[in-house]
Amino acid sequence: MKRSDKNLSCADVMRNRSPDAVNNFKVTRTLSCSGSSVNQYKLGKVAGSGSTSTVYKAKDANDEEVLALKVVKKGLVTKGAVPREMQALERISHPNIVALREVIDESKSNQLVVVMQYLDGTQLNQLKRLPSPEELRKWARQLISALFTCHVLAKVCHRDIKPENLKVTGANNDLMLFDFGASECFTEEDDIVTTTEGTYSYFAPEQLK
Repeated sequence: MKRSDKNLSCADVMRNRSPDAVNNFKVTRTLSCSGSSVNQYKLGKVAGSGSTSTVYKAKDANDEEVLALKVVKKGLVTKGAVPREMQALERISHPNIVALREVIDESKSNQLVVVMQYLDGTQLNQLKRLPSPEELRKWARQLISALFTCHVLAKVCHRDIKPENLKVTGANNDLMLFDFGASECFTEEDDIVTTTEGTYSYFAPEQLK
C-alpha cells in the first residue's frame, strides 16, 4: 500500500500496518454492547452524525478519560474516508493533531467503532469572537508545525485544510487539526499527490486546472 486510495479498506489498514507508523493504535476484535456502553466505554451525548456514522462523546471506564467514539456502519463505509483516516493517523503523533486510540472491529458485527481523542471546543469557522494577534500567531505556528509533521515526517497530505477542520480547544485555546478522511499517504519515491480531494471552495488555483 504505497498510498491511500478509494479502494483501501479498514481491514487492509489493520492487516498491513505501515512501517512508518508512530501511533500504534490498539485493534480490538471483540465488540460488546450493553445499554449505553461499548466495551469499556460509556456513551454520552451525540457529538455529530452523518449518513454513515455517529460520533459519541464517551468515557473510558478504566481511567475516566473522555474520548470520541465514531460508530460506523460497515455496509456503507467499507472503503474510502474511514480507512484513509486510519492509515494517515497511524503515521502521525503531534500535539495539534487529533489522535487515533483504538479500532474495534468484530467480524460478526455490522458496525466498526473508531476511538479517538475528544476535541472539546469551537471549530474555527464558528468562533464568535475576534482572535487577538497573539492567538493568530500561535495558531499559525501550531498549524505550520502540524503540517510539517504531516508532510515531512509522516508523509501524509491532509488535502482538506479549512476552518471547519480546525478546532480551538483546551484551557490554552490551542488549535487542533482533525478529519483526515480526504488524506493521502505517499513515499519518498512517490512524492507527488496527483489526485484531487477536499472541498472545492478551498482548492488552490492549480488544483482547478
